Amino acid sequence: MNRRRHKFRSISESLMMLVGAVGLVVAGFVYADTGPGSRQAITESNAQQGELALLSIARLELEVPIFSGTSKKTLNRGAGLVEGTSPPGAAGNIVVSAHRDSFFRPLEDIRVGDVIELQSPDGMQRFEVGKIFITDPLDISVLEPTAQPSLTLITCYPFRYVGFAPERFIVRATQIGT
Repeated sequence: MNRRRHKFRSISESLMMLVGAVGLVVAGFVYADTGPGSRQAITESNAQQGELALLSIARLELEVPIFSGTSKKTLNRGAGLVEGTSPPGAAGNIVVSAHRDSFFRPLEDIRVGDVIELQSPDGMQRFEVGKIFITDPLDISVLEPTAQPSLTLITCYPFRYVGFAPERFIVRATQIGT
């Protein structure tokens, strides 16, 4: 009986090691596809890649291309402009979304007063963070147009949550300068 337990435990341990190794390989492929894809999109032609702008926050060393839409493919390559919101370079509420466990991970350390830059073909826009809050995923008020030029960043929350996160992390910034 003891020998059977030992053999079962040995087989179980080997099986768990194999599952863990396969998981690491899959995760490696996902990260390998995401990182180089983003860097390539940053350096390649805007028109060819469909890149609308480049979002950067110097203090957080965050730099991510913004593409149109929020499809799975788009969010694996960079940040996505939420459909129906103002495009980079325009007035209104520019709403950008990205994954918390990749491109928007640095937002975990963002602070009121941080400066966010959007470089688009229309020029540079600078925004200052004025408000950071957590909301329900069904709260669409953050998508509404604004009277003054604004930038809203959306990602899932909590940042270190395993699985589908139950809330949304919102950064609201207003344009500074012209």
